[in-house]
Amino acid sequence: MKILFVGDIVGKPGRNAVRQLVPRLRGQHALDLCIGNSENSAGGAGITPESADELLDTGIDLLTSGNHTFAKREIGPYLDRPDSRQLRPANYPEGAPGRGHAVVWASVASLLWTEPKQRAALALCALCPQSPSLFHSDAG
Repeated sequence: MKILFVGDIVGKPGRNAVRQLVPRLRGQHALDLCIGNSENSAGGAGITPESADELLDTGIDLLTSGNHTFAKREIGPYLDRPDSRQLRPANYPEGAPGRGHAVVWASVASLLWTEPKQRAALALCALCPQSPSLFHSDAG
């Protein structure tokens, strides 16, 4: 399985780069999945429905986030949509909009992605696992 993860996509310049590069990279490398971090995609801090949709329209399959997820309040209802492909950190409190995990299906396997917000203090690592993903191949 070939996966492209696009790190921190920052503002309009980041969205423009993704729009130019992701479709080409998907084709050149026969990528099965493309995941991008969108937490700074709207003006350099936060996510809006428009910035998320713009990134998803480029061919990104799933958007991750982090501590700037809610910098723009309008993202809340977008995260709550049943078909939303924009994640929020998994370890946010119960009742926070959206979800912190997703199963993404590809032709060769499925991927369970969980999105923990990392904590700065190493003593808290036991409470907040640092492993960002779990891969399970349907091929056995």
